[in-house]
Amino acid sequence: MGSVNVRGSLWHRWDPHIHAPGTILNDQYKGADPWEEFLTRIEKSDPPIRALGITDYYSVAVYEQAIAKWYADRLSGVGLIFPNDWSPVSIKTAPPQFPTPATSPRTRAATNW
Repeated sequence: MGSVNVRGSLWHRWDPHIHAPGTILNDQYKGADPWEEFLTRIEKSDPPIRALGITDYYSVAVYEQAIAKWYADRLSGVGLIFPNDWSPVSIKTAPPQFPTPATSPRTRAATNW
């Protein structure tokens, strides 16, 4: 038998949408070593962040950099890092183009007899 959790629910902090240094269109990190600042802030967060969604536009390159830092023993408290590829798609539709009575094939056929 497995152990029973007598405390009840356990809550973990996730950040499923976070931009890391170098992100396309939203890189707000400045300074000599933006990755160091980013990693340190996550490592010192309270409550600790257990899962990160590394968000970028049209790319997973920054996610790959974050994974490399994770494998290099940074973000040790984070158990899960996943890519959050933000690829907005614009679906535009034009208003319907209804024929006017003068141009409608049915109207022309009805009046040509």
